[in-house]
Amino acid sequence: MSELPQGWAPASFGELMAPEPNSLTDGPFGTRLKTAHYVSVGPRVVRLGNISVGEFLANDEAHIAWDHYETLLKHRVFPGDLLIAGLADPVGRCCLAPSDIGDAIVKADCFRAKPHPELTNAYLMHYLNSPQGREALEANSHGLGRLRINLRDLRAVPVPVAPSAEQHRIVATLDGLLARTRCAREELSHIPRLIANYKKAILEAAIPAGLGGARSRRRPAGVEDRQAREHLAAKKRACAVGLLFSPSNDTPSTIGHGRRLGGVVPQGDLGRVDDRLIEHLPAGNQAQIEAVA
Repeated sequence: MSELPQGWAPASFGELMAPEPNSLTDGPFGTRLKTAHYVSVGPRVVRLGNISVGEFLANDEAHIAWDHYETLLKHRVFPGDLLIAGLADPVGRCCLAPSDIGDAIVKADCFRAKPHPELTNAYLMHYLNSPQGREALEANSHGLGRLRINLRDLRAVPVPVAPSAEQHRIVATLDGLLARTRCAREELSHIPRLIANYKKAILEAAIPAGLGGARSRRRPAGVEDRQAREHLAAKKRACAVGLLFSPSNDTPSTIGHGRRLGGVVPQGDLGRVDDRLIEHLPAGNQAQIEAVA
């Protein structure tokens, strides 16, 4: 481990556990927990599929009967515990047990860690998930194809321990950045649908000009005026979308424009963009839109 800042201390992961029995444990192996023990309702079994990098994935559910759970209490999980994957990919990925996990145990190749009360659990989670932590985990792992760690490997992983106040500061900073990243990814995931809707709108806006003829003469009075207004509005909105996205790769042309989408585009239907989209654009861009005829 490289030289640490003043006030920090080197330690092994095993040295940072709470001073109580089974503060670091893995799941039951062999015949103690088999597929035949699974039932539809009962205490939860935390498996590799539940442990992601910094996130507990609740959809992958497995349960055991209460009487069998009572024989496996050494492996039980409590809210806020560290849940660590002993098998890649990546090996050692870590998340916190959610507050609503209820009665649960870990399965084989999964670890449950309860750190010392003077440590911040989230700090250790972020370290294990960091590039430095992952490198340390891989250095202590084994296996030719898929990397794996056991309890002895995990206990030996070196950890730089920051002062308590610094741990809280690091956690707050990382949690804030990760929350913004998740929000940005969610917003960006809507963009393909938005683009598809407006490509469709551009095509539909072009159709009335070429398909008038006899069909249009049969329309009731006032319909053509309304359709002309809708046609012009669609062209303006299509122009606005063109200003929001670069022509090369359909991504937000600026961070500012990308952020405006979240407040202007209705979440329920991204195809319905109203005049607020135009109002949020710079004055020069608004003039370009108003010039559309």
